[in-house]
Amino acid sequence: MQGNCYDPRVELQIRKKLPHAIPQWVAEGSWFFIILNCVPRGKNQLCRADTGEAVLAAMKFNHERLIWHCRLCLLMPDHLHAIIAFPRQPGMQITITNWKKFITGKCGVDWQRDFFDHRLRDHHELEEKTGYIFMNPVRKGLCERAEEWMWVSARRGLRALPAMTNSPDGAVTIFADEKAAIFRDDDSDRATPDFAVRRDEAGHEIFIFATRFAG
Repeated sequence: MQGNCYDPRVELQIRKKLPHAIPQWVAEGSWFFIILNCVPRGKNQLCRADTGEAVLAAMKFNHERLIWHCRLCLLMPDHLHAIIAFPRQPGMQITITNWKKFITGKCGVDWQRDFFDHRLRDHHELEEKTGYIFMNPVRKGLCERAEEWMWVSARRGLRALPAMTNSPDGAVTIFADEKAAIFRDDDSDRATPDFAVRRDEAGHEIFIFATRFAG
């Protein structure tokens, strides 16, 4: 039976098709906020035991093989949100398209043909979108607290905190008080032989792929 898997008062957005070419002047490894929608909207295809686990495992597979670097991925019933950095080649569009085709073949998920992306230009946008993603299940009425949501995969050290709340007007509260952020990133500057997270000259956090500094 098909239907809206959310509260009937929740409006389902329809996004316009957008180009996905990354300009050459954008630093390789910059963070992008990604939304992948399923069709039809309102049908639960992702937050199911076998499918959800396989989707998150496939996201991790690409991460571990440096096909992309996934800071955060959260599944909703009919779409997913992610913050991802991509190497220059083959680029964002080809990488995401190939991943969607794999998930369709393995899990039978029906995706919208296109996807939404937005480059996160500074650490303020990165933090705002991270909080937005963690709070999305709460806003949609799927759980009471962000830390209860199980369909999420985040970089080690990045996690939702019990302090995460909604403000009275329904907007996301980035800080519950002056010291309690809605998420915590315990290793934003962590480096391993496989990858490193650094800041560019403007202070923006970027992901450095292994081929950029190996040896």
